[in-house]
Amino acid sequence: MKNFDKDAPIPLYYQLKEIIREDIDKNRLVPGQPIPSERELVERYNISRMTVRQAVSGLVNEGYLYRQHGKGTFVADLKIKKGLLKLPGFSRDMSERGLKTRSRVLESAEISAGLRLAKTLDIKAEDKVYRIKRLRLVNGRPMALETTHLVAKFCQGLLDEDLSKESVFSLLETKYNLKLKNSYQVLEPVLASEEEAELLGIKKDHPVLVMEGTTFLTNGRPIEYVRGVYRSDRYKFFVELHR
Repeated sequence: MKNFDKDAPIPLYYQLKEIIREDIDKNRLVPGQPIPSERELVERYNISRMTVRQAVSGLVNEGYLYRQHGKGTFVADLKIKKGLLKLPGFSRDMSERGLKTRSRVLESAEISAGLRLAKTLDIKAEDKVYRIKRLRLVNGRPMALETTHLVAKFCQGLLDEDLSKESVFSLLETKYNLKLKNSYQVLEPVLASEEEAELLGIKKDHPVLVMEGTTFLTNGRPIEYVRGVYRSDRYKFFVELHR
């Protein structure tokens, strides 16, 4: 860690925040590793406990650190940034980042669309759709709960594939020769339900990010409706704007 400049106009708590944050950014402190204790930081920098607590609390609120009661304060997992202008594809997106992904298939069934899905997917209520519910894991840890509905007539036999390993988008493109063009997405912050919290490994009513989207083929026909529930402490979305 670098030294304080006590003569600088920058508050001491902020300087400590930047010191710890720099150690995290440069991998001197890695996810899951405890940071030095409050007492150690006080003695190392000759600062007050209040200054240390203010700095650490700030980093906890910003998602850099997390506390475990009776154990200490630890480095949090880095948040994965997801652009909103790129056609989604969870497995491909994560693998391009060098992250190991797998899915736990919670439900895989052929069902009737019903009125709401039929309207979204431009089919009849009695038409069949494939419903696939998966818990998406990154490096072995829950990242998102994703429920996908696909128009069955365009991808017959999809449910026979190993959807715990295979990317649905890749199968649509390679096995079924479907050309995906664009997706309309809506992002909303909500509180996790009891089921969502249990599956994602968080507390009930913990904030999560919900993304609902419809994916279209090049001919404009909708092929997929998906609802994804993302852990807000491990995932963040961004958009790049141009003038």
